[in-house]
Amino acid sequence: MGRLIQLLLMFGPAIMRAYSQYQRTQSRNSRQQPRNRGGHSQQPGGFGQPGGFGQSGGYQAPRQQRAPKQDNSLHKKSGIAKYKEYDYKGAIVDFNKAIEIDPSDSNAHFNLACAYSLVEDKANAFVHLDQAVGNGFKDLYRIKDHDGLAWLRVQKGFDKFEKNGFRLLK
Repeated sequence: MGRLIQLLLMFGPAIMRAYSQYQRTQSRNSRQQPRNRGGHSQQPGGFGQPGGFGQSGGYQAPRQQRAPKQDNSLHKKSGIAKYKEYDYKGAIVDFNKAIEIDPSDSNAHFNLACAYSLVEDKANAFVHLDQAVGNGFKDLYRIKDHDGLAWLRVQKGFDKFEKNGFRLLK
């Protein structure tokens, strides 16, 4: 029994990290699968469809098309590779390029905050962590547990930052 407890103490945190990563992957995969909501088929001839109920064949408003987002994944992948090889300054350059392409990319801001924390740049780490949360970064457990943010978490002001929902005071 004592050996089991010792093993749990040794490998417990790694198991929890692996399980939380598995849950994030499952969550991402479930969001990518198309769902048929409401049980109504999207067959032509239904309500609001050409040739269907409520349509006289008249004017249809043109659909707004979104401007395609530019792809910043090459810079993010390069930044992650440099980060894993402990080239934090190179990773910062690549993550900044990714943010120039898509300023609302919360994961790029989070990765940039980690890199700034590892080079002990408190101001930039706080700014990019704030922007990550502001742009929709929801995994607050990662902020509290990620090794890259360990230095930032022990800095003066982090407790206030956390109590403010991981947002900078305005």
